[in-house]
Amino acid sequence: MVASASLEMEKEFKESSTKQWAIRELENYIRKRLHHRPDGSVDEFIRFTNEFAMKMARYSNHSGENQEMHEIFQTASSVAADILDLLNAMK
Repeated sequence: MVASASLEMEKEFKESSTKQWAIRELENYIRKRLHHRPDGSVDEFIRFTNEFAMKMARYSNHSGENQEMHEIFQTASSVAADILDLLNAMK
């Protein structure tokens, strides 16, 4: 029972860490696309976030038999899709 709970906590921690990493990567991706301008339009953020999501999906598909890398990039693509939903709601 304790081992099961420990494994579940480890899984949740890993998933949360991957999502945080994905958000930081998306932020860096957008900053580079904005050429370090301090702000951008919602349309720009939507375009860049969509590009990032597609890029992460491609990486996920090309990760071969490496299941861990597939999951990391799939999570990043999903996080970006969730953020896209929020950005589109702002329009």
